[in-house]
Amino acid sequence: MLGLAILLRSLLPAPSWADGNFAGFILGWNRAFYTADYFPLIPYLGWFLLGAALGGLLYRDKRSLFPGRGGRAARPFLWLGRHALLIYILHQPLIYGSLWGAGKLCGR
Repeated sequence: MLGLAILLRSLLPAPSWADGNFAGFILGWNRAFYTADYFPLIPYLGWFLLGAALGGLLYRDKRSLFPGRGGRAARPFLWLGRHALLIYILHQPLIYGSLWGAGKLCGR
């Protein structure tokens, strides 16, 4: 219910005190601020809570709702899912190092 309330609140206009205020920045009500990688608490906390509630309802038995799907074709995706944190931690240094090495090879 809280997730739904947060999502519904995000449809209303921002309060006047939120512009230029740190609380407005955290909650996502600061209209003057924009960046591509900033996701404020409202409405994204609502989506998270709604998904957590639906997951608890749909997967009560801890079994997939899509039985018999995948097999051998799903194994690479399962491996990626089980090692997502390692992939996340390593991908940026690897990309940065590759670009740095390519720059050195090209004489830049």
